[in-house]
Amino acid sequence: MKRLLMLSIVLLLSGLTFAQDGKKTTTESGLTYIRLLDGDGASPKDGDKVKIWFIGRLSTGKVFEKVEKSVKFTVGDKGLIPGFSEALTLMKEGERARFIMPPEIAYGEKGSTALGGVVVVPPSETISFEILMQKVY
Repeated sequence: MKRLLMLSIVLLLSGLTFAQDGKKTTTESGLTYIRLLDGDGASPKDGDKVKIWFIGRLSTGKVFEKVEKSVKFTVGDKGLIPGFSEALTLMKEGERARFIMPPEIAYGEKGSTALGGVVVVPPSETISFEILMQKVY
């Protein structure tokens, strides 16, 4: 009986995981957008400040950046890669989504390196970000 209950819980949870994957939409820039959780708040535009949580992954699934606590950004800031800024403008407050970015709107042919020359994102790498839009200011 215990075994059956555990199996039922595992199947239910795995079903919930699959149910979170929404429809894929690709923008003109090549950004692929998958809504995981609907939001019902405001959508930011260039110049707005947002409070978000995110995790960045390489095409292999390896995490290259993870925010442990929420961070604030200004949408359209020159320090953000183009795909990240575009992703933020597609979201609503309270929404969680996954974005897949080709190199042209991510780190390009150069990739990204940390201090000391350590490669964080290889050249011409397709990356993804899972973002939770917590607040739009």
